[in-house]
Amino acid sequence: MPQYQLAFDVKKSNTIELPAELLALGHYRLECESDGSINLYGNRDGLLYVANVLIRCALGGYDPGFHVHLPTDSSADGPNIDLKPEFTIYASDSGG
Repeated sequence: MPQYQLAFDVKKSNTIELPAELLALGHYRLECESDGSINLYGNRDGLLYVANVLIRCALGGYDPGFHVHLPTDSSADGPNIDLKPEFTIYASDSGG
């Protein structure tokens, strides 16, 4: 059975360190359907990138309201100044 381990530090409760190294060869793409369905496509590293961000948001103990904006594709071209759709992940509160 495949296993994957993740360890990370949270230096500030209002800042996340994204696992950008996974996007060196990885890619992912999110598509939103008209019925509200969301499809996620990617290779191994791209899917692990999204999974890492989800795990960090779930377990990181971030401040209330903390959230991460990911582009709907794996482009890491900088800030989203064109108002393209984003995938927004809200961190878990301490109540689980």
